[in-house]
Amino acid sequence: MIKWHRKKFPKATADSQILHLLQEVKEFEKAESDHMLEELADIYIVANSLKRWKRTQSLAKEALDYYFYDFDKEYRAEILKAVSEKIKIVDNRDYFWNGVDYDRKRW
Repeated sequence: MIKWHRKKFPKATADSQILHLLQEVKEFEKAESDHMLEELADIYIVANSLKRWKRTQSLAKEALDYYFYDFDKEYRAEILKAVSEKIKIVDNRDYFWNGVDYDRKRW
């Protein structure tokens, strides 16, 4: 996942990913039950991206413990399936660096 993230988002920084994680957690907390799995997939992806930088590796572990490993095996499998689907979506989107974080090009 780190290799993919580095290639897709080369200008990402530890700070940009911390902000992104906070955004995804807020979205998860506000999500209707039918969108919670998608939001957990987003959190999983961003939390893993934090492993790119030494100073955010412990934050990555904390986030993954809480938003992934605390779930039972079956639900973790559902999250991973949602992660795979989300990565396909992200790979087909165009992003640009806005000076703080990546933003999606919206047509």
